[in-house]
Amino acid sequence: MEGDHREFLESLLATATPSGFETSGQRRWLEYLKPYADETRVDDYGNAVAVHEGRDNGPSIALAGHGDEIGLMVRDIDDDGFLKLTRIGGSDRTVTRGQGVTVHTDDGPVEGVVGQTAIHLRDRGE
Repeated sequence: MEGDHREFLESLLATATPSGFETSGQRRWLEYLKPYADETRVDDYGNAVAVHEGRDNGPSIALAGHGDEIGLMVRDIDDDGFLKLTRIGGSDRTVTRGQGVTVHTDDGPVEGVVGQTAIHLRDRGE
């Protein structure tokens, strides 16, 4: 993959786009496609659309994909400063343990790791 395309891909993959918050990724995608597309827009349903008018006798081709990713949302901060999270999208909570995360705050991003309450300290519901 050539430099500019690789740089774009790395930039797009580093853009947070959890379900319901895809706008920044869509903007980056559409900006990248402008030189190649005859039209770029976001439709009434929030879909990012780029159109390239091909040849009259050529086939019509559509490429479709997800613009969102699995995410977590802070629902509470306990007295010790630990974040209580809720899932956005269809994530499996067992695969998030130990994963690095970026918490997006008004003061900028904060890096963290998803943990869990030690087994001997858990309530029955955890």
